[in-house]
Amino acid sequence: MALLNDPEVLILDEPQNGLDPQGIIELRDLVRDLADEGRTVVVSSHQLGEIARMSDDIGVLATGRLVYEGPLVDFADADDERAMEKAFLAAVTGSGRRIGTEAGA
Repeated sequence: MALLNDPEVLILDEPQNGLDPQGIIELRDLVRDLADEGRTVVVSSHQLGEIARMSDDIGVLATGRLVYEGPLVDFADADDERAMEKAFLAAVTGSGRRIGTEAGA
């Protein structure tokens, strides 16, 4: 994958949609490489497993509100897909607010 310029901030909306497994791996590597270079990469996605593989910090939105913002490791065990799903559902339903910076706090 290549970028046309050299952005300090890159915003991607559901970037893995329509990609084959090789493309997803290349995207994941690109996002990690850019972050390792000190750039900011914002990824909007419903693919919790992919977000867990490429993110250090996350934000979770529910009905237009930021219900969690903080380190992925404080949100859930990124290696446990069910834990990620459970934490996500708890955050978006309000049945168990997660540790971290919450909007309006």
